[in-house]
Order: sequence, then structure tokens, then C-alpha cells
Amino acid sequence: MDGSTGAIAEAKRYGDEQGINPFVALLAEVRRAAGHVAWLGAKVAQAPSDDSLLDEYAPWLRLYKSERAALVKASETAIKLGLAERVVRVEERRAELVARVL
Repeated sequence: MDGSTGAIAEAKRYGDEQGINPFVALLAEVRRAAGHVAWLGAKVAQAPSDDSLLDEYAPWLRLYKSERAALVKASETAIKLGLAERVVRVEERRAELVARVL
């Protein structure tokens, strides 16, 4: 298999469709973005107070800003779609099912 065939196979795998509910995908994206923001926030917090060393932290600061924007956007979308209420309803149904089983 030559390099281009491998690249094509990898690209197909990268873009494979996933059987996922869009609400679940959005919730996962909010949680993932929140994790990125927390990790990058900790990284940025390690930046020295000496301005001469801040250049090495500039990429981390850009990523931090970008991830914060992504988190806000995903959160706004989730709020507009009433995702929190949907999650509560799902958890309530799950609790009802567990109660019935027990």
C-alpha cells in the first residue's frame, strides 16, 4: 500500500459517520471544551510574571482564548436548545427505571 492509499484510508476513518444523537454530541462538546479550558487555564497560570518570558506562553494564551470562545459558543447553543432541561428529564427517567427494577 503506497502512502496515498494509507492517507485516503485514514481520511475516511477520520470522517466516518457516528451514530450519535446531536444533543449528546453537543453535551459532549461542552464538557470537552470545559476540560480544555481548565487544562489550558492551569497552563497559562504557570506563566512567569517576568514579561520577557511571556512570549513562550503566547501560543498557550491564544489556545486558551480560542477554547474559551468555543466553550461559550457551545454553551450558548446548549442553553438555546434547552439541553440542561433535557439532561434533567433523561436523568429523571433513568431514576424512574431504576426504581421500577428495584
